Amino acid sequence: MHADPLRERVDSLVDEAWQVRQEILQSALTERNFTTALFLARMEYLPDFTMGFTLDNYRVPSFAPKPTQTTDWSVQASMNVPIYFWLKQKEDVVRARHDLEAARDDMASLRSQTAATVTSLFRTAQYQYETSLLYRDSLTPLARQNFEVALIAYQSGKIDFTTLAAALQREYGARLSYLQAANQFLAGRVALEQTIGMPLPQ
Repeated sequence: MHADPLRERVDSLVDEAWQVRQEILQSALTERNFTTALFLARMEYLPDFTMGFTLDNYRVPSFAPKPTQTTDWSVQASMNVPIYFWLKQKEDVVRARHDLEAARDDMASLRSQTAATVTSLFRTAQYQYETSLLYRDSLTPLARQNFEVALIAYQSGKIDFTTLAAALQREYGARLSYLQAANQFLAGRVALEQTIGMPLPQ
């Protein structure tokens, strides 16, 4: 079996998962929406400003302020400050702030959970890969060599068949352990790709 090792750092995989996972992207969009909602809720309590301009053009000179001045204009400015709403009725702002805090906590929880899952799967897969290399490069050849020595010893009559069978069983066990470790590494790699949301580079 051929298995490529995990070449990327676990921090890079966590960052990729944060940028790709749909749950985190949806949570970030929710946080952005609640930030906009809080901004709009605060905008409702801003002071109201009113500016006005009036131009009167009198057709009848006797109705004008002066008989020689038939045109009159004026400017008005007013401001409405909702002090009572600032002090007593802030439910919309408070609710929007709580929703925003909940969205931020939800996204932080998703990011933390994703980081923990990616790190755990990465460590497990890396351990299984190193275990498979140990069995492939060291333990299985040693078990094979031990069986060959036991076979020669059995043919020369130095050991009995039970000892030969035990050596063969150890070789089979080493091969089986290698295949199990390699299979668990591949399964861990697939689980890591599913958690991140994208295939790992080969």
